[in-house]
Amino acid sequence: MNNYLYFVALYIIFFSIWYADYRNKKCMVKIIASRKRREKKEENPMIDVILKYMNTNVLVKTVESTYIGKLVRSEENWIVLFEGEKKGENAINIDYVTSIRPYKGKIR
Repeated sequence: MNNYLYFVALYIIFFSIWYADYRNKKCMVKIIASRKRREKKEENPMIDVILKYMNTNVLVKTVESTYIGKLVRSEENWIVLFEGEKKGENAINIDYVTSIRPYKGKIR
């Protein structure tokens, strides 16, 4: 029975290390792509989506985190989200934004 438990423990450890490495590589690929786009001075494809959802409640996913708030304004390479009275405004770099979707729920 002990051999089985060791095998399961090793499998869980191996899988968690593999998944952490996989997630890190996935994030790094997105960061490198945004840096290359910035170096070439290409227009970011998110600009059209940002203009579409201006002054509406949105869910913004970046490389590392998720934000929920009202898309207030866009300045150069940044967007400003109002996340509620407790959190206030948050500036997010467009290069690291992976998706923007409308959000139907309430903002806290």
